[in-house]
Amino acid sequence: MTLPTTLERSSRGLWFALASLVVIGAVAIVAFSSAQLPGIPVGLGISIPPSGLIALGGSGGTGALPGSGGANGSGLAAGSPSGSVAPGGSGSPGDSGSPEGSVAPDGSPGPGGSPAPGTCADPPAGVLPAAIAFHGSRAAKVVALTFDDGWDAPTTLKILAILRRDHVNATFFPVGHAIELQPTAWRSVAKAGFPIGDHTYDHKDLTTLCFAAQVTELTRQQSIVTRTLGVSELPVMRPPFGTQNGLTRVAASVAGDVQLVLWDVDTQDWEGRSAAQIASRALAGGNGSIILMHTFAPNTAIALPRIIAGYRARGYRFVTIGQLLGVPGAVPFPPKAGTAG
Repeated sequence: MTLPTTLERSSRGLWFALASLVVIGAVAIVAFSSAQLPGIPVGLGISIPPSGLIALGGSGGTGALPGSGGANGSGLAAGSPSGSVAPGGSGSPGDSGSPEGSVAPDGSPGPGGSPAPGTCADPPAGVLPAAIAFHGSRAAKVVALTFDDGWDAPTTLKILAILRRDHVNATFFPVGHAIELQPTAWRSVAKAGFPIGDHTYDHKDLTTLCFAAQVTELTRQQSIVTRTLGVSELPVMRPPFGTQNGLTRVAASVAGDVQLVLWDVDTQDWEGRSAAQIASRALAGGNGSIILMHTFAPNTAIALPRIIAGYRARGYRFVTIGQLLGVPGAVPFPPKAGTAG
């Protein structure tokens, strides 16, 4: 057995001292973190969010950085209108159309998340918010068929062909991006004289956006309608998912829309229901009802003749949203004496 040399003993002592310093340093860092950052547990709780920025995420905090949306951001600038509302979506003919909470009528709250407080500019002062309509007058036997989104060109054209064949007024609410992707189909709709309302550019939940971004969603779609289809848009808008708030109503007004158009009859065709189910729900409407359907649901096109026949058998006329709410715009089949709409 060979005894360690003096040099070997010195080296081992040096390594032991360095290791001790490392341990002491680590303990000091943990102690400092716990003392200086209340709510941060031992171990620092450091996480890396998708943005790549470091957020301190202890159990006592939200783990959110300013401007990231936060845990409870309202998305409303100080002094701006507030209060999200959405239709009940019950589909009953006697529905008063009163707001029932902030969840979308289709059961889908949308993307979710709101801008962090203080990160959005205030809307201009003195702008009156656009009105909201869930239905028209209950005095007349008229109903308004509406068709949203516009992603499916073949189904859109089938719906258009049925409406033209049966001389039925209706209103379309395509998103601007769908018009860009399916310009030929939407030129056919415009050429046939059907009114086209604003449904935003790409179907974002407007309540998650700042005021300026909401306005842009609306005006961008309007520009596409004018440029691509060569017609003026009916100055009404339908918020995606049916969700909206005070900022949305002011944004619509700034964008030139006089009404937010919701509905009192939801066919729920977006759920993939059968043609019989869609027709049954659609026919639950009454005087002044606004009926929600979509152009991407093939069964809607199958159900449409039954819906038309059912309402006409009950003595109803079909009107556009403009006719129902008194907003000037295109009417493919103007009323004539002695004929049904």
